[in-house]
Amino acid sequence: MKEEEYHWLFHEDIAVIAYAMMDSKNRTYRDLEKSLEVRFQELSQYGGLTKGDYLPKEIAQSIVSHNLYPQRDLNDLFHPIQKMVIVLPDGDNGFYTDENEGKNLFPETKNQKACDDFNTGEALNYSLFPFFYMKPGALGRYESYFLELLQYIESQFPYRKRLLRRRGLGGISMGGFGAIKLGVKYPHLFQSISSQSGLLDIELLQDKWMLKMVMPEFLEVFGHFEPYKLPSSSSLDTKHIQTNNPLVLVREKGINRLPEWLYFDYGLKERFNGITEGNKNFERFLNEGSHQIPLQPFNGKSGHNYQFWRSRSGNILKHHSDVFIHGLIGS
Repeated sequence: MKEEEYHWLFHEDIAVIAYAMMDSKNRTYRDLEKSLEVRFQELSQYGGLTKGDYLPKEIAQSIVSHNLYPQRDLNDLFHPIQKMVIVLPDGDNGFYTDENEGKNLFPETKNQKACDDFNTGEALNYSLFPFFYMKPGALGRYESYFLELLQYIESQFPYRKRLLRRRGLGGISMGGFGAIKLGVKYPHLFQSISSQSGLLDIELLQDKWMLKMVMPEFLEVFGHFEPYKLPSSSSLDTKHIQTNNPLVLVREKGINRLPEWLYFDYGLKERFNGITEGNKNFERFLNEGSHQIPLQPFNGKSGHNYQFWRSRSGNILKHHSDVFIHGLIGS
């Protein structure tokens, strides 16, 4: 329940921010900040903010004053982002990657009462401790599913010729990894890419003891997972990891400078060293300065949390809009 609340809140935030940034009535950044404050106040009235979250005014300041254009006068002209169709696919814990062995370790999930909910008998006890379980949705063919979803949207959406001519792909954490991996792997499908707190160098993840306790799904997707044994009995498929590693894919595509259609950032306090070091490796390979975001007021202490990602979501939406408008792909 806590995990689902964590992600659905962020989804609601994205809707509010996107609507405000597309509103032509907001002519300046000050207008945008006031608009966001009103919209988050309304969201708060209907239970859309958690009890310990920032106040609507603080959220608006975080997005505009401290992140979107902190160096500019709030009275400067604000150019709204163009209208977008925003689709939020759920990758469960599958790393947007086809699992390398194709096994079916779980019975079919019967409980349809809640998103991602499952009965204990439908879960895999992945630990030596009886209360640690891996979700049924962790395994499968998530890259194939994602491509099928894209094809389905194109076939069903009535305005696809007008609104789906250019596509962006972005994500946070595991989704940041998936966005860069799929975006670079299939450049003909996506014109802009973004990652926040993404796993950008998965070859750093070699500690099987840590993986089994924190990300057991990684072991199964990228190797062979032994559920009832010590972590050392599980194995990792080095070739499968390299084939899906964003850093390797960028190198293979001959990208050695950060292109304008690719955006990434990460926080000062991500908690997980693999994210921090992976992004630093990405910076070094692309000859970039630091994309690490320091502590700022109301940005969730730039940690691995939705307050931080929300504070940067204005930058993400503007990035994709700029690429769509100016056609930066290939530059």
